[in-house]
Amino acid sequence: MTTRRVVPVVLFVALGVSCGTRPTFVEPPIRASVTVTPALAVISWEKGTNAKTTLIARTTDPGEPTAPTGDLSVGDALGTASVLAISEGTMYRDTMLPDVCGPFIWHLWSRHADGTWTKSASTVRSLRGDHTLAPTALVTNFSSTFEGPQLRLGWTNPDVSTAFSGVTVVRKRGSVPMSANDGIIVYAGPSDQTTDMVTNLSATEPTHYAVFNCNQCGRCGTTPATLAITSGGDAGIDVTISGLTATISADERGVDLAWNTNAPMVKIMRTLNAGAVGPNDPAGTVVYMGSASSTREPLDAILPHLVLDPRRYTYTAWGCSGSICSLMPSTANFQFTLKQALRSGGYSLFFQHATANTCVDRTNLGNASTTTTPNWWKSCDAMCGTATAAQLTTATSDAELAAIRTFFAANSIPISHISSSEFCRALQTAQGFGIDAGVIEQSQQLTYFVYEEMNRCRDMTSLVNSPPTPGTNTMLVGHGLFTGSCAVFEGLNPADAAVFRPQVGAPARYVTRVSSTQWATLP
Repeated sequence: MTTRRVVPVVLFVALGVSCGTRPTFVEPPIRASVTVTPALAVISWEKGTNAKTTLIARTTDPGEPTAPTGDLSVGDALGTASVLAISEGTMYRDTMLPDVCGPFIWHLWSRHADGTWTKSASTVRSLRGDHTLAPTALVTNFSSTFEGPQLRLGWTNPDVSTAFSGVTVVRKRGSVPMSANDGIIVYAGPSDQTTDMVTNLSATEPTHYAVFNCNQCGRCGTTPATLAITSGGDAGIDVTISGLTATISADERGVDLAWNTNAPMVKIMRTLNAGAVGPNDPAGTVVYMGSASSTREPLDAILPHLVLDPRRYTYTAWGCSGSICSLMPSTANFQFTLKQALRSGGYSLFFQHATANTCVDRTNLGNASTTTTPNWWKSCDAMCGTATAAQLTTATSDAELAAIRTFFAANSIPISHISSSEFCRALQTAQGFGIDAGVIEQSQQLTYFVYEEMNRCRDMTSLVNSPPTPGTNTMLVGHGLFTGSCAVFEGLNPADAAVFRPQVGAPARYVTRVSSTQWATLP
């Protein structure tokens, strides 16, 4: 058997490099740095070994950069970066910073004279907002209060005309924060108040708070508003409030409000069918601001609760010191009845005259300016052969009037004035109420047909909005029949009442409609 020896043969193939030569070595830029001032970034570096030029590209993407290849020009894209310059120097001034907050990232690559690029880059970064102008407007009126375990901090922000964007509140023990990064950030945003826990206060050294005015990019001014708190007991005024009550007054003419607090000022807001969302709730009505521990709101400032029109009021009270109000307000609910409302006064009641199906109106006799039978509408003649106007049908009207008379007498509803149409049936309806309110005024504005009929609805609307004597109500008796339409009034049945609350400078508020049989059922 013949034995052969196999000798391996190794072939060296040069791939772009001659055998025995080394690849081109070029070092990335070294000791790169950036100095950022408003609208300008100055990037500097030292050339790496064998570097002829340096490429500078800017991005805001913190990811791995895309290395250059081949020949590039200013403005070319390198992944998410954009080529700013290709320089043989060691400094570049970037004056075209984008109008964004950043932070910006600059990548620097070296290139050999033979065109070889470094695979890795030197990278420098700015802080967010470094290239923007710091605000100079000052935060003022920095103060503290406390509410239970919470420290309340409040201040006055610069005016919006200064391009105000927001603030940063910083806490630091032992010394005043010198920047928005010098301590623990308690709050950052556009508000004019915030909270911290009293347990964060040092028991052995002052706790300092600073409020810095900062722009939309987080660049902050250098002159903050500051305060120091040496202990929990030095945290400021206690704005805690509790025990708010809302009850109808003994004379039923107001809502008595009372509360407990040591705060120097109290703010009370009333809302309808919902609680207040804060001391500046636009849906609420401020009923009190002051330093007392009780107040009264007139009952005629609100409307009664009705089954078909529920009105449940919530009174919310905050303890305040300056612009800072408690985060935990005290609340009380309140509602009252139509009966209580009428006893308080301040309402106008328009009644359709009682049932009058006896005889008919002789409108063919003409109106007041054309008739040859003067005052035919005032006649009380119930003999239909000679009657000129419809009269009360006593079998029905007596019961209707008795029900109304009984309610108003039994509940001592104060009536200061009664007006009536000139028709006999309306006057007798007013007389049937049995209320001593002086002489019943007969009004042309309430009188059907014979005067300015086209304006009667307008005139009646004006009458119900005439405020009664304080603490009393007014009654008006008229007709539900109109030549045209007249909201609310035209839908009334005999002896029905439409209840209105007059308002100064605004139309009367329609409250509800009550039939003669419903008076006895009112709670």
